[in-house]
Amino acid sequence: MRCKSALMACLCAFLLFATLGAFFSTFHMSHAAEVIQVPQDYPTIQQAISAASAGDTIRVNRRSGESQSVYYERLTVDKQLVLVGESRETVIIDGSAGGTVVRVRADYVQIRNLTIRNAGQYSGVRSNGYFYTTVANNTVSGNKYGIAMLNSDSHTVVYNLLFNNSASGISLSESVGNNVSDNEVSESAYGMKLSLANITFVVGNTVTDNSYGIYIAGSSNDTVHGNTLRRNSVNGIFSYTSHDIIISDNEVSESAYGIELHTSHAITVSRNNATAHSYAVYLAYSAPSNIVENNTISTNDWGVTLYNSSGNTIRGNMLSDNTFGIDPEAESNNNLIYHNNFIDNIEQAVWNPDCLNTWDDGYPSGGNYWSDYTGTDTNGDGIGDTAYSIDPMNKDRYPLMAEWGGIHDVATLNVIPFLTAVYPGEIVYVNVTVKNEGTWTETFDITAKYNSTTIDVQTVSNLAPSLDSILTFDWNTTEVTPGNYTLSAEATIVVFETDTADNTYTDGIVRIKTPVHDVAVTSVIANPTSVMQMQTVKIRVVVENEGAFLESFNVACYYDSMIISSQDVTDLPSLDSKILYFSWKTNGVHPGTYTIKAVASIVPGEIETADNIYTNGNVTITSLMPVGRGAGSMRPALFAPIDPT
Repeated sequence: MRCKSALMACLCAFLLFATLGAFFSTFHMSHAAEVIQVPQDYPTIQQAISAASAGDTIRVNRRSGESQSVYYERLTVDKQLVLVGESRETVIIDGSAGGTVVRVRADYVQIRNLTIRNAGQYSGVRSNGYFYTTVANNTVSGNKYGIAMLNSDSHTVVYNLLFNNSASGISLSESVGNNVSDNEVSESAYGMKLSLANITFVVGNTVTDNSYGIYIAGSSNDTVHGNTLRRNSVNGIFSYTSHDIIISDNEVSESAYGIELHTSHAITVSRNNATAHSYAVYLAYSAPSNIVENNTISTNDWGVTLYNSSGNTIRGNMLSDNTFGIDPEAESNNNLIYHNNFIDNIEQAVWNPDCLNTWDDGYPSGGNYWSDYTGTDTNGDGIGDTAYSIDPMNKDRYPLMAEWGGIHDVATLNVIPFLTAVYPGEIVYVNVTVKNEGTWTETFDITAKYNSTTIDVQTVSNLAPSLDSILTFDWNTTEVTPGNYTLSAEATIVVFETDTADNTYTDGIVRIKTPVHDVAVTSVIANPTSVMQMQTVKIRVVVENEGAFLESFNVACYYDSMIISSQDVTDLPSLDSKILYFSWKTNGVHPGTYTIKAVASIVPGEIETADNIYTNGNVTITSLMPVGRGAGSMRPALFAPIDPT
């Protein structure tokens, strides 16, 4: 496997350590492992450890009749063992304030599911010079040092709850290849302290209410990723005299200093969220090659501060609603500061002409986005026409017209006309749906067209990410020549938009018809369709003026070739319709099946006459038959109800 980055290199190294550890752990187990129960087999934990062989498991249980058992012992684990409690809620090892509670003096020791407390001025768990210790799912409290690993490598410290350990919750010193993940640490001077600890993974921990959250000194190639740090009074994350550290994707809040680099170099601080600090990101005497990128830094006193720190890169950060967005101080020179978003900071960048830095990445890459920039962009390249002045010596030569980062992308999703065939002079309403498919709120114009002619232009204002908007355009066809027209809509390209293919959507044909005289019968429905002689059939006829002029005409209704009756339609507007009802009294009609039709008279100038006649369905008439007993007796006929609609 080829590692292409510092983070991947660290991961590769960690996997190698873990693989070797598993191998040697198996290698060193030379007998069938046994499980020794405390207090069932031995009354004390130390007696069980002394009796055990390498590879055995010591299981510590509650004493009979106790809901929680406290073992007042200070243990030395001097062979490869698994020391596991029934649960950390029910099994407690208490050091009586007299010394280290669990001292590890062998490789491949596991300590799990216990509460370890009250070491006094010593450690809850301590390993000095041994390897592959696992401390998992324990509660460790009331010690000077919660978990201390010194001069030893490849330890795993996971899922522990550590609080009220006065000096530090977790301490790693002069060690390599350790994994410290998913722990909760609080109420210590140092939540986690790494001194000369290299290739260490500090991932997914919650570190709160300490003086220093995560303190790294004299270390290299460590990864501090995905941790939550709150209310650590001095520092959330502090790097001192360290290098090649990755500090990424952490949530850091409510400290004097959120993330501080002091006399450190080649540190990458990326994708962190830093809020509610005095100093959110602070570089002091740190040079060169530190990178502070893609962080969200908001509602702090100082966003990014450079103090005697030169040759660093500050890019792609969102700095908003701070008192001071960025502050170069005390000979902080030759820093490259670009593609940051400075939004609504009281002072976007602190005036300091004694520090000379570069505030853009040249043209056309550009500089930073400044929410208070008042310049214009006459050529639409996304770069302001005039520089943004920080102080007399420092200027952003190419200020951005829109926020940097994320995705700028708008799209037109559809174009839908309400009508697809009209006469000149009618209004065609056209719905256009647009969507913001990016990550920034956007304002842009939509132009609706028929063929290449513009119908209208409308503005979409402040459309939030992932939302869509429907606009209605009114197309007045008064001056439009009859024919077929294609509708389209186009969204203007927003600044920094790269996916522009979906800005335009073309769909739908609208036919502008030539003005004609044209009437039609569009529906004939008889009810009922089977009757006896003397019953009445109700016939519903719909006629429509499909032409462009006001029309008057006659409509006749027939059964076969025999007329039932006729009606006049007067002044029917263009494209309007009318419902007529005809009553066919079947008195004297011979039994049989008859075809019903309606015929509209041809209006003057009408050419399309085929649809003036509409034939639909049959009506069957049967004989009126006598029923019941006795000559001449008749039962009244039953008539089907007529629905006039």
